Amino acid sequence: MTELSQLDALASDLVKANVDIIVTDFREGVASAKRATKTIPIVMLVASDAVREGWVASFARPGGNLTGTSGFPIEMEVKRLQILIQTLERPKRLGYFVFAPFRRRPAVVDQIKRLEEAAGAKGAQLQLRAIEVEEAYGSLGAAFERAANAGVQGLVIHNHATIGANSHAEVGDLAMKFRLPSIMSYREYAVGGVLLSYSEDTIDTYRKGATYVAKIMAGAKPGDLPVEFPTRFEFVINLKTAAALGLHVPASVLSLANEVIR
Repeated sequence: MTELSQLDALASDLVKANVDIIVTDFREGVASAKRATKTIPIVMLVASDAVREGWVASFARPGGNLTGTSGFPIEMEVKRLQILIQTLERPKRLGYFVFAPFRRRPAVVDQIKRLEEAAGAKGAQLQLRAIEVEEAYGSLGAAFERAANAGVQGLVIHNHATIGANSHAEVGDLAMKFRLPSIMSYREYAVGGVLLSYSEDTIDTYRKGATYVAKIMAGAKPGDLPVEFPTRFEFVINLKTAAALGLHVPASVLSLANEVIR
């Protein structure tokens, strides 16, 4: 995986190559592309709030050279927490893994507050565990161990590009090793062994991205193309993991799943 610290240089290389369009599918990629160029069209395919990040003036009229799909990360993270609570049936102590450099970002501060409120409304306490960006796998493993030792019954793991430094199976292995039912963003993590995943439908998002590229290549200005939001979502349950953890997944949760891995 490309180190995040290299993204600015890579974006600059694309600008020097005078590419027609830059397409990027994660927050740090958008930020680097925005810093690198104010003229080359950028199509984003991200779950971040593009207005709150300051990337676009508004969703209806983004302005500038950026458009694409945006998301509502706070609401999505709360939804993941609610799914985990429904799956575990009245847990008392839950964990939230957030990458350390993000903890003081206003959006993440608000997100943590909303998660604490959502957990409290269901009678659960939410504990934070900070994951360092450097050597993310080792830091993630240590966080799993601390959470398990603290009696945490389930985890929500914040989505961040650094998690890609670990394979999906490695994250699933940690969840199994420490016997912690977990929910993450994308389907690949559930396939890799994490109990649950919930996210926007990535294939549908990429299709939307291709539509933006086609319109821009046909002469449309990015700043005139409204930013879109996900309309299709994926909820995946890994019943192999549930069985290995000795966990019964309620029928009410199973009925909501788009995919069940048996």
